[in-house]
Amino acid sequence: MWFNILLLFVLFTFVAPSDDNDEPVLYYYGLEESERSLPLCNDRQACSALILRYWRAPALVRLCRCARRMRCDTRAHNDSLIELNNRAHLQFCKPVTDWPECNINENALSIVTTHYQMNPDKLEELHHVNMQLTPPNITFNCRCRNPNYWKLSSTEDTNRKYRCASLPLCKTGEFCGNVNHDLNALYQSCLCPKHHICVHNGGVTHMHISELLYEGRGWKAYCQRIENDDSYEDY
Repeated sequence: MWFNILLLFVLFTFVAPSDDNDEPVLYYYGLEESERSLPLCNDRQACSALILRYWRAPALVRLCRCARRMRCDTRAHNDSLIELNNRAHLQFCKPVTDWPECNINENALSIVTTHYQMNPDKLEELHHVNMQLTPPNITFNCRCRNPNYWKLSSTEDTNRKYRCASLPLCKTGEFCGNVNHDLNALYQSCLCPKHHICVHNGGVTHMHISELLYEGRGWKAYCQRIENDDSYEDY
């Protein structure tokens, strides 16, 4: 078990950042890969998803078209990004910094979709079999305080709503979040102590997880202590 943890720690620490600053590869959610095929974005609707991938250039998945020919086919500035998980962000046509801050128990966002999928490789596979996909409509009502966890608050047909959940403190060995199988991305739900990392133990997983824009196999992650005190403070 400790070998798996060490291997994953090396992966997160030394390998993952190598390609994060590269220009992203452009993908379209729908079958027709063009800007004209995209629906027009509504106010506070995510126009793209920026996916950071291990060993590969980032991916930018196009979801909708900004008004007045504003661009969303390149990496946005930090003030136009909202974190989805530790390896993905949602991009917006305009900065999100002037949005109102969410109140306690207020729904922060709603998603209307039939496919909870944001893995570019899986989207390409579906395109190759001519499956027509409608981009998810991801619309925000307010802005969460950071850090936060996206907690499902309601489901009705193809519409899911999420609210901001603050991250409580967790202890050594406690569950701290789910990791998706497709991109090894962490949905962290509590803060580990200093000198710890929130990481799964590896191995074949048969567990099903449900997170924001992800349905599928995954792992449970736990707070694991890192002996080298200079390696991690909070993860």
